[in-house]
Amino acid sequence: MCNVINFKNLDSLSDLSLDVSRNMTFVYGGNGSGKTTLSRQADNDLFLVFNQDFINSNVYVTESEGSKADKFNKENFSSLFLGETAVEMIRRKEKTLKLNKEIKKEKENFVKEIEKDIAQYKKINVDSYIEDYTDSIEFEYNVYNENDNVEEYKNSFTLQNGLPTSIEDDSILKTQALKLKNTLTLTQLLKDVEKNPIINNLKTDKNVNSINEEVLEYLKIIDKINDLEAKQSSVSSEANSEDVFSWIKKGLDFQKDKNHCIWCLSKDNIKEIQRLRELQESKLINIKQALLAKYKQLSSDIEKISNNQSYRMIAKKFVSSLDSVKKYIDHIRTCINENKTLEIIAIEIVVDEIIVTQERTESNIVNYVLNKYLKDLLFYFKFIEESDSIIKSLTKNIKDENTKYAKKTEESLMLFIRELGLNKDVNIKLDNAAGNNRISLNVDGEGMKIFSEGQKHKLALAVFFSYLKQNHEKYRGIILDDPVISLDIFAYHSLRNILSDDSLVPWKLKRVILTHNVHYLFVQVSNLVDNIEKKDDFMICEISPNYIRTVDPQLMNVDDITLFTSYISETRSINSISLIYWMTLKIQRILLDLKLKIQSKSICQQPLDEIQSLRLEQCMIEELIAENRTIEKFAYKKTLKVEEIKKLFKSLNTTSNILLNDNIVPDNFFEYLETLDNDAVTIENPEALNIKEEILLFGRKIFYSDERKDRKISYMKNYIKHTRYQITDSLLAMKAKLDY
Repeated sequence: MCNVINFKNLDSLSDLSLDVSRNMTFVYGGNGSGKTTLSRQADNDLFLVFNQDFINSNVYVTESEGSKADKFNKENFSSLFLGETAVEMIRRKEKTLKLNKEIKKEKENFVKEIEKDIAQYKKINVDSYIEDYTDSIEFEYNVYNENDNVEEYKNSFTLQNGLPTSIEDDSILKTQALKLKNTLTLTQLLKDVEKNPIINNLKTDKNVNSINEEVLEYLKIIDKINDLEAKQSSVSSEANSEDVFSWIKKGLDFQKDKNHCIWCLSKDNIKEIQRLRELQESKLINIKQALLAKYKQLSSDIEKISNNQSYRMIAKKFVSSLDSVKKYIDHIRTCINENKTLEIIAIEIVVDEIIVTQERTESNIVNYVLNKYLKDLLFYFKFIEESDSIIKSLTKNIKDENTKYAKKTEESLMLFIRELGLNKDVNIKLDNAAGNNRISLNVDGEGMKIFSEGQKHKLALAVFFSYLKQNHEKYRGIILDDPVISLDIFAYHSLRNILSDDSLVPWKLKRVILTHNVHYLFVQVSNLVDNIEKKDDFMICEISPNYIRTVDPQLMNVDDITLFTSYISETRSINSISLIYWMTLKIQRILLDLKLKIQSKSICQQPLDEIQSLRLEQCMIEELIAENRTIEKFAYKKTLKVEEIKKLFKSLNTTSNILLNDNIVPDNFFEYLETLDNDAVTIENPEALNIKEEILLFGRKIFYSDERKDRKISYMKNYIKHTRYQITDSLLAMKAKLDY
């Protein structure tokens, strides 16, 4: 188990170590102290880290126009929540898919080479040509498994029976090829026949059955077509029908999704609009037009062949048969165009022997050449077929897995969203990303644009803890870098509860919490400081660019006087004096309050009234009143000179001596003041470098704030002045008021 995190501060270049042997380690440090550097350099195999990098990578990115989830963090979010089974299947699919694409590209180039080789004899499409011979090719091979070596799989192919051909060697190939060259006219005829698939089928089938079947299907709907065309005629009347229906289409587009006419505002025209839309969109009319166009092209192609006298001379029977087919086709076109019924007839297509011989020669040549490539071709065809099947199966399995994990993720995510008090509709959906059905956040409305900064941060925390809940076995601990940025005091408590709940964050995980927010630190450790059973389970540290040092947890329980006296004894800078001197007024009131309680006197609203009610000699009372005025005079000033500082703290000591017979400000502090230049002045905006100073700085800001600008500030200022409320006890409450 790793009990130390070693890292280098990139600003100071100091090598630092953080002891994380306790179950909970709290690290306090201001901006630039090295918290984020620590979180980035921690071992990601041991610690799951929540920081801005985690948010940017997996939840959303913040840009000038707001926050949004881009493609990069959507994919990362999906990867976070995929189960290991799904991740492994995606890896296998991507591997197979990559190989599949590579083999397809190889096959494409290979086929181009083959087609180029065969083109000197005949132009063919290798894929469709091989498909026609699938049943006659006999071969053996090992079924492809995704873990198989491709070369070994390729070598497993054994060809037992290739494409049928009478050509036995290359010398016979040359003889047969020479025959083709000597029959150029016949070769050209066959090329022209192949240009039109219908004519090519007529040659192969030797009848017009395929044409008749298509015509019979058309006759079944001819009555409906006649009715539609009659309606169209009533619409177009004397105008050009194409122009009319073009105009109708535009008008219908304007009317889309309207329940009234946009021109006359009448609802009585809706039925007519619907009728026009049915006419405009009718597929039946399109069927008729397509059939007419198809047969017009067929008639034209047959006519070109029939008009070629060279073709007629060498293939008289076949060309004559095409003449009969053309007459029949023209008759069909007339009947279709005029909406007449027609009689189906049978026509026999006679193919001259010379054509049969020519085709046989071409087939023998093509098959002989293809047989040279056939073994490799079969490898390509079968590999692509089987790898496509593997990819399809994996895609389905990935979807099933992701559906399961999407439901599990949504339940987990909603658990933490509720825990953190995020009142937004967020759910998980499956996006089909490259067939992998990516899991993604689905935010209703305008997405994260309507989220406040605090709500977005709660969402990011929910994502983090949701992932942790499902994958905590992978890690030894977690690191949270400033987890409460933009959050209110109520979320501080929610986060504390999550980190303290073993069912949400297993107690076996070490928790390292980095923060610059002393108020959150108070909340987080408040239930630990006085708990004897847990006192050894946590540790508080301060971090700076040059050191990490432990902090006494009892600082969380210190009172105002202890804070004041411990800090004043350590004060050795103008910055420190600037942070503490405002408290003299607060300490004077506490001392006065204590004396009143000792004498069983009632506490008044005004200090002067309280002083005069004390059982003291009159000279002492007068001295207390004078010192009170001095303290009030200087404590309320935002900057003090050295002489004023001396007067202020001497007045506090005089007050302390009269009331409690003891000095509250130590002599070494006054000795330090003597070393200062008389022109030195306290700092109006001092900096907090540690937890004590963070407490003092927050109190100072309230003490000197302008209550006229904000009623909340006014309330807090009065609150902090009251003797019964010590800043060390009340900072949290005041911060809550401010956030609220």
